[in-house]
Amino acid sequence: MRYQKNDKIIAIFETKHFLLNIKNINPFEYEIIKILNINNENDFKLHLILPLCNPKINALMFQKATELGVNLIIPFCFKQSLSKLDQKSYLKKLTRYKLIVKEAGEQSNRNLKVKILNHLINWNEIKNYLLTNNFVCSLNGNKLQKNDFKKTKDTLIVIGPPKGFLIEELEFFKSLNFKFIKLSNLVLRTETALINALSICNYLLNETFK
Repeated sequence: MRYQKNDKIIAIFETKHFLLNIKNINPFEYEIIKILNINNENDFKLHLILPLCNPKINALMFQKATELGVNLIIPFCFKQSLSKLDQKSYLKKLTRYKLIVKEAGEQSNRNLKVKILNHLINWNEIKNYLLTNNFVCSLNGNKLQKNDFKKTKDTLIVIGPPKGFLIEELEFFKSLNFKFIKLSNLVLRTETALINALSICNYLLNETFK
């Protein structure tokens, strides 16, 4: 679609929505009519422990997590992760991750900036990020139901690496009282599991707490 002079458009800058009037096309000039009171955010926290994979899959997962309402992304290197980053290597990639999240947030009309942890956490630090509802996606789990959510909506989801969890990793999550949820009878790719899990959680949380 080509815009014309005096067309009204909505633009997003720094999570704020602006109604603009186009004054001129070439060079492009506009005037701000007003700041719009638009809130597209969920009324709950949705956090994600994201398994680092190869660059292409990472980019897709950061993008889709943002589009599906995640507030905090916690990148993690599992023992069978395809990407084995140390803190220094992670920091070099963090700028790219933040740019992906920023662009995805603007494209999907997010009001809040999605946060990405500035460091890689270790296993012992996971307990610092627990929320009211804590789920691990696993073929050994049960189908997610409305009654799996507790009185508040805040939810942490763990997605496993492409090669799956080791037994000791599953035992670790069990020790922290994570619930194991099964998304499908099929074995899903990591990025597909992420999209599936976040979509289901968004639907159930918005339906359960109406």
